[in-house]
Amino acid sequence: MSEEQKIEFIRSILSLGDGFNDYGDLWESIWWRTDPEYAPVTFFVNCNDVFYWACADCETITPDNLPLLIQSVKDVRSQLAPTDVNQFIEEYECGSLGAMLFCCRVRGMRPQHPQLEHIDQKFQHLFLACGPERNPKDGD
Repeated sequence: MSEEQKIEFIRSILSLGDGFNDYGDLWESIWWRTDPEYAPVTFFVNCNDVFYWACADCETITPDNLPLLIQSVKDVRSQLAPTDVNQFIEEYECGSLGAMLFCCRVRGMRPQHPQLEHIDQKFQHLFLACGPERNPKDGD
């Protein structure tokens, strides 16, 4: 990747949290590291406890999967009636749910059952499509 492409990728990630788009609440799920192993910067989506309990976990955002992250948030929003959008964003944080969906899609894996049970019914089909059914005890 050229320096110009790296800068554009970093700008694309940072613009997700600038407050001038539909992804502002997604920013709460994005982390980064700048130490030498991850230089100049590596971005991650937090997915602690999504797949297993007591698990500090994340998915790396890459130029290849950034469109999937953006599409995941759009897919969550698309399940809402126009009148529900503002209420949903306040109550459920559309970007956070989109971030979780992104992680599930990248891994080809559904969230653990306790997480899935807390996802509103109108969104569950998005998560069920991410991978095969899991054992209800998987994740303990």
